[in-house]
Amino acid sequence: MKQKLNVGFVTTYSGRWPKELPEQRDKEYGAWLEEQFPQINVVKASQIGCTKEALEEIAGEFKQASADIMVLVYGAFTGDDAAAYLTETLNIPIILWAPYEVPFEKNTRLYANALCSMTMNAASLRRLGAVYHTVYGSKEDERAASKIRSLILAYHTVKAMRNTNLGLLGYRPTAFYNCAFDEGLIRRTFGVKIEETDLKVVFDKMAELPEESWKVDMEKMEKTYNMDTLPDGHLENHSKLYLALKDVMAAQGYDYGVIKCWPEMGNLHTTPCAVLGRLADDGVNIGCEGDVDAELAQIAENYLTGLPTFITDMINIDE
Repeated sequence: MKQKLNVGFVTTYSGRWPKELPEQRDKEYGAWLEEQFPQINVVKASQIGCTKEALEEIAGEFKQASADIMVLVYGAFTGDDAAAYLTETLNIPIILWAPYEVPFEKNTRLYANALCSMTMNAASLRRLGAVYHTVYGSKEDERAASKIRSLILAYHTVKAMRNTNLGLLGYRPTAFYNCAFDEGLIRRTFGVKIEETDLKVVFDKMAELPEESWKVDMEKMEKTYNMDTLPDGHLENHSKLYLALKDVMAAQGYDYGVIKCWPEMGNLHTTPCAVLGRLADDGVNIGCEGDVDAELAQIAENYLTGLPTFITDMINIDE
């Protein structure tokens, strides 16, 4: 079952620094995170972290929301106490984000000093054994924004995979030893849970479908694609398999799947290649040839990008 990543967001500064810039960054960077990551749950702190009491309340809010990771944006210079307290209290990773310094003149004060603060805080967290990441640059800077995206999507993928159900439709094809897998190792490493559904369940579902449903799908395919080269009987089985796999995946509660696509399916004129392509466009991702290891890569890619997965054989290389 897919679950969202909970990201705690807090802006900090030490009390002797002007509060206008921290307030501005708190608003702008919090909104940016929500806009950039619709697939996660951004938990915004109810206040800026500038006192011991404020940090205690913020830690309570993040704990109540089951935050998986924190993003700390430096509104202005912040001592080591804020990051140290939050990581020790919550025991979750933290991203220290120092935007660029705002312009200042020779005879005026610094308004942020975020980079200095971040390097100092990071050194303290290293001594404490906390898990942390550093990002330097404002949200408009693509290098900084890209690093934030990469970090959050990586944590999102790790959590999502730990809550993923993978359906095994059949086992591996004959003589495909490379498609064998270690279910226990996969569960320990990625948290992915694997359950099995026999191919007979799929074939039975195809036979049970109302005639009207698969005929409607056949008509749709005939209007959309050129079927002149398709052998007789294959389109009917294509539509039946397409609808059956959708039903089976939903009924079993599988988030992803792999299927033993031959020799049984080929012998019965139900080769699923085109079906799997259509299902991927529908958000139902099923790998072929019972290749669980390849499907793990596809699962990670799908969580990272949100795009349909794709797998194919290497037939020829244009060098």
